[in-house]
Amino acid sequence: MRKIFFAIVIVLAGCDGSLSTSGEDAGSSMTNDAYAPPGTDAYAAPMTDAYTPMGGCATVTCGANERCDEASSDCVCLPGFVDSGSGCTAAPPGDPSTRTSAETCAIWAEAHRTTATSSWNEGASTCDGGTMPREAIDDTLRRITGFRALVGLGPVVDIPDLAAQQQSCAVLMYRNGSLSHGPPMDWMCYSAAGAAGAGSSNLALGTGSSADTIDLYVDDHRVDSLGHRRWVLNGPLGRVGIGFAGNAGCLSVFDSSGSTSRTWIAWPPPGPVPEATTNAWWSFQSTSGGSVMDASVTMVRVSDGMDVTGTLHRVPDGYGGSSVAWEPTERALGSRYRVTVTSGSLGEITYEVEIVGC
Repeated sequence: MRKIFFAIVIVLAGCDGSLSTSGEDAGSSMTNDAYAPPGTDAYAAPMTDAYTPMGGCATVTCGANERCDEASSDCVCLPGFVDSGSGCTAAPPGDPSTRTSAETCAIWAEAHRTTATSSWNEGASTCDGGTMPREAIDDTLRRITGFRALVGLGPVVDIPDLAAQQQSCAVLMYRNGSLSHGPPMDWMCYSAAGAAGAGSSNLALGTGSSADTIDLYVDDHRVDSLGHRRWVLNGPLGRVGIGFAGNAGCLSVFDSSGSTSRTWIAWPPPGPVPEATTNAWWSFQSTSGGSVMDASVTMVRVSDGMDVTGTLHRVPDGYGGSSVAWEPTERALGSRYRVTVTSGSLGEITYEVEIVGC
């Protein structure tokens, strides 16, 4: 039996900072009073609800997984969904381990394609949450969809009914230049709606666009729970509320309307992966409900069978799927690594990661 080369670091605390480019947080912590467990969210907006946009789409009602395009007044599929002839259905994410490097890089490029010139239409007053341009919302959905597709999960849709709440949350974080899942009532621009959004969202500060907050969440640098990554890559996630103001983002993530046939996902995923996905902690996440808190991890460089050492992190349960994380000492462009994760609930799972340039 191969020796386990990862030292163990026990992490008992939840989110310990703020995802921001100037000092990061953005996550959902079940270990403090700002977060409630999944399933306790206060909204009930079915994914199949149709809505009537304003402007050139005022008289157009679109169906599930669609939105109205202002320029043409036609209903178009949301990012990650394709026209099946009778409606918009989720594009199959595929098995990451079977992709070519070109296919992986195409997903990465599409995820980072942007169309919005701005992520925020500022309101009439300082504390007015304003609105997000539709293009900025789509850019955000495209980014989430791309990251989820890389690990073999399906897309998500936005919840229009949560837009005002999430904007109140975002302007609250922006005007105070800080992040909190339980903002105090003496904060500038405090509102019940903003506080509700903060208590059910990943939070980010310091980015130039809503889409770029997603990169922060998935990287989750210096967040010991990896809570933001785990919520974005949560198997049951199907709907998100999106808000952005100035340089602050709020992403509502307590949803379980989606589904997946996968029992686990990994970051970086099996198969060819963009080099940018390998720089932070690596992680393995259960999507079947089983705990992997007891998991052991080994990592081998395939070219010569060399064991890769590193540090194993026991991240706490309560943030999306149960997970284990590790920080390898080597992750070289052009190399392939064989990872073996062994846990009581899932048994022994082995997969290979090839780091490619995209």
